[in-house]
Amino acid sequence: MGSSRRKKGSDVSEMMRQSARSLQGYRVKLGPASEQHTWLAQHAGVMRMAENLYLEKIQAALAQSAAEHTYGVAEGTADRGQDASTETGEAEAEAVDFEPLPSWVIPPTEGYTAEDLDRLRGIPSHTQLIDGALVFVSPQTRFHSLTMSLVQSELHRAVPADLRVRRQMTVTLGKRQRPEPDLVVVRADGDLDLNQTTYQPADVLLAVEVVSAESEIRDRERKPVLYAEAGIVHFWRIEEKDGRPTVYVYELDPATKAYALMSIHHDRLKVSVPFDIDIDLTEIDNF
Repeated sequence: MGSSRRKKGSDVSEMMRQSARSLQGYRVKLGPASEQHTWLAQHAGVMRMAENLYLEKIQAALAQSAAEHTYGVAEGTADRGQDASTETGEAEAEAVDFEPLPSWVIPPTEGYTAEDLDRLRGIPSHTQLIDGALVFVSPQTRFHSLTMSLVQSELHRAVPADLRVRRQMTVTLGKRQRPEPDLVVVRADGDLDLNQTTYQPADVLLAVEVVSAESEIRDRERKPVLYAEAGIVHFWRIEEKDGRPTVYVYELDPATKAYALMSIHHDRLKVSVPFDIDIDLTEIDNF
């Protein structure tokens, strides 16, 4: 009897040691180096994406292990319960076999460059680059989609023959700046070929941002500064108010290289620059 208790005690100790080794393995695989952790803290979108990816893998592995334990141990094997638990612990340690994260999840020390967006394989669609950091888009709201469709269609109707309206195309503003406005009005000669993925600031006459909850700071503060510094003369910021678009119209002050608020439009947007535009904003109800 004493020998049996010692054997079971030894089995339990061994299982605890195996569990500890497994947990330590998770910490090593999930824990970036101190320098990488600093960058991840500055790139919250990348960090959140990495965490979600591995949490899903852990949850799936544990669920599979629980299913195997529930259905794979036949009745009448209670006397082998300790051995089955030990085997299950080993199976869990083996089941959580992580695939390596894409290399772009952990950014280089100096940040990414505008050219990197065309080279990084597997990045989500419509990824932007702001201050060297990858910025991912959130699911689009109905208001955002309807507003873009309304404004895009009306701009198409109003633009002169030498201008074009483009939706969700990046603009390369600098080495580490490549944001993606919701809409841009560009000069026709800025269209190079069908494989083009970005425009230059000199191509852009108007940049338009439709503000979402997750993009408020970028659209209200950081992006307007970047557009102005790059010399884009006209900027519209569109926000939701009582279910309808409110348009804030800005124009570049060449002396300060900063935007000045020219007007605010609620039910109707009517301006004469950069060209004659008259948009019934209440038409969003009919889209």
